[in-house]
Amino acid sequence: MPVPSPNFGDPSQQATRNAVVLVVDDDRMIREVATRSLERAGYQVVAVGSGQEAVDLVRSQSHGIDAILLDLSMPEMDGWEAAAQLKACRPEIPIALTSGYGEDQFPARRGACNYDAFLDKPYGPGELALCVDSLLASGTRDDR
Repeated sequence: MPVPSPNFGDPSQQATRNAVVLVVDDDRMIREVATRSLERAGYQVVAVGSGQEAVDLVRSQSHGIDAILLDLSMPEMDGWEAAAQLKACRPEIPIALTSGYGEDQFPARRGACNYDAFLDKPYGPGELALCVDSLLASGTRDDR
């Protein structure tokens, strides 16, 4: 069943749509598509290619990143480890994990990681925007 496209003109979304989303994926094409989709939805996007880059970025900025879209399958530091370190730095930051493997493929890891949503790949622009909208609506976000 297709997910409806978000209503990009909805005033109730304006508070979240100026948020900064960190996209973390080792696949350059996926990063670029996710970045374009989120920017079209009104988000500001920072994109990096590894879990370590994401952790370093969040550690260096006490605020500034409002939500994270994080791929699970990456070399060196996978998404599970990155999520754990990111939550250790900023426990309030909402994280959506993404994978081409279903969430049910990771039963042992699921309980050990504090994440806020799971988005199956492939996802469309509407699904992505709705996921981030949901993350920000449920999270505690500083309005700058």
